[in-house]
Amino acid sequence: MINLNSLTFIVGDRKDIPEKYQDTIIGMIRNFDSERSPFEPHSIEFYRNYWKTPRPLEREAISVYGFNKSKEPIGFGHAFWNIKYDNLDHGSYQIYVVPEERRKGYGTEIMRKLFSVIPPQIKILVTSALGESVGELFLQKFQKESCFEELYRAADLSEFNIDEIKAINIKEKQRISDLGYKIVELESLDYSNKFDEEKYVRMIERIWNDMPREEMSFGEDVITPDRYQSLVEYNLQKGDRNFGYAIAVKETNEPVGHTRVLYNKYRPSLVEQDDTGVVREHRGKGFGLTLKYKVLEKILVELNAKYWYTGNAGSNEHMIRINEKLKHKVVGKKIFYELKRDEWELI
Repeated sequence: MINLNSLTFIVGDRKDIPEKYQDTIIGMIRNFDSERSPFEPHSIEFYRNYWKTPRPLEREAISVYGFNKSKEPIGFGHAFWNIKYDNLDHGSYQIYVVPEERRKGYGTEIMRKLFSVIPPQIKILVTSALGESVGELFLQKFQKESCFEELYRAADLSEFNIDEIKAINIKEKQRISDLGYKIVELESLDYSNKFDEEKYVRMIERIWNDMPREEMSFGEDVITPDRYQSLVEYNLQKGDRNFGYAIAVKETNEPVGHTRVLYNKYRPSLVEQDDTGVVREHRGKGFGLTLKYKVLEKILVELNAKYWYTGNAGSNEHMIRINEKLKHKVVGKKIFYELKRDEWELI
């Protein structure tokens, strides 16, 4: 450990943490997530599993764990960055201090220590907090202007009538068939059996890069078949069921849009909406809503969840209209802040 003012630190990765501290730190990570979201956190079993789950190979990370004079862990800082594909000069970070040890300057100490071990190629770091939370107030000490706002919306699944949803989907299936398209069911990694994998992943890349970024400085994503497979496998290892639907041209089987949801066995009351998107030249046909109605039917039939939630950029008016039609109500917002290296070196 290294002395710095009133704290001592362990710097490294999860494997560097002595076993006697692991349960306490895992609990802190769960509490950190609960403060950043309007929803109940996953069960502690999720975080124990997460602690053992290897990161995707494209990502690198470093952590700083702070200990008080009694050698008790009181907070942490995590930083993550890509080492392959894209945005190699950008990263993200997280800072947390347990509530009873706040307002003592520990958060700033942990932040300084974390920033001191960020590799030199990283020039910009981004982080986030729930709007109007103590986390956002802390971040605003260092950066007043946010760069992105994500609105959380949730729908109470008990408000939907399954027979009405099924009837809508029968009509939608015929409607898109008349337009020359079809709906294809997706589960886990089976997209590679149902489509040309290169074309499917290229569709994902186009959808991701067409999403609003507001004032965030991150560049475009580069998605390869290996990378996308790794991301799906990582979700599966964390306990997610990953499923959804795609829309494809009937004549060529070319995928032009999809929706995916994540249902984690460690948080069965919630279904997380992941991607929904349609490539630009096939828009204007109502496919986004078609896909969401179809996945909603599957959620109602197969799952025992209470809420279906999603996050959208505050500027994504089209998707916001779709979500409002599907009874999603705003339940919170996440605010993102970026720091440049020359700014964090002054902290």
